[in-house]
Amino acid sequence: MPNRPDAQQPWEYKLVSMGNPLEPDVEQRANALGRLGWELAAIDAGVWIFKRHHAADAPSALEAIIEETVPVGDLATEVASTV
Repeated sequence: MPNRPDAQQPWEYKLVSMGNPLEPDVEQRANALGRLGWELAAIDAGVWIFKRHHAADAPSALEAIIEETVPVGDLATEVASTV
């Protein structure tokens, strides 16, 4: 049986200004976040709101540092080059 998160498990959110959704790099940036476990929850006034379960899918210390220091556009390029 797959490991299902408890309904009481807290969420972690990330707000990202993605700009024009028709720009070529927006899909690549969104996919990079998806590979890191982020799920698109909503879009409001050009800001994309991503969420993921906090406790079960907590990033490693290195991933947390990368997320804070590498812009999402650069991260997409890095992830794409490793796939």
